[in-house]
Amino acid sequence: MIRDNELTDGDRLPPERDLANHFGVSRTTLRDAIRDLQLLGYLEVRQGDGTVVRNPGGEALAMPFRTLLQNQPQLAEDLLQFRRILEPEIAVLASERCSETDAADLRAALERQARIVGSGRRLFGEDVEFHRLIARVAGNATVLQVLDTLRAMLSELRARMLTGDQPVLALEQHTAIAEAIIGGDANAARRAVLDHLEAVERSIVRDQGISPREVTEP
Repeated sequence: MIRDNELTDGDRLPPERDLANHFGVSRTTLRDAIRDLQLLGYLEVRQGDGTVVRNPGGEALAMPFRTLLQNQPQLAEDLLQFRRILEPEIAVLASERCSETDAADLRAALERQARIVGSGRRLFGEDVEFHRLIARVAGNATVLQVLDTLRAMLSELRARMLTGDQPVLALEQHTAIAEAIIGGDANAARRAVLDHLEAVERSIVRDQGISPREVTEP
């Protein structure tokens, strides 16, 4: 019903008995399904307002994987590798689709980062927004959702990433990425993102003790 937009963001679920009758299942089975959808971020129980449909963002979609990452930290390496496969190609798309408005947004993002770095602070939030902006410029809604989910899954590692430890270097790398995208240079955009992500991986390998795998061209 949610997938078919019969129930949309903010709608309250029908009474439990009505739903059980509609689907031809027991109320116990229905409650199990509702609990699973709560864990996945599609439903939210609100005090005094019943169970409400939500449009889950990356944070909610990543929730079931958090414990898995805690128990199997080596999976973080797989996620980083997935990011290295995906994000350079997103930058290629962005370089092909970057409009004047997008270019202005990228420059503004770099200016915000420069002010933060100049004040001696770290780039945690701005780093996330910069990479999300590149995905937005690429113009693919699915990519945006995937990256939001991926970053939420890696959020516990973010505090130790390069962007926190070496903000000046991170800004230099972000600048190279943005300039390549604005200039429409797909190869340079791919290379700049790959260089940045390899540096992030080296930082996490160093601080988290995750054993590195061979880094290769995508």
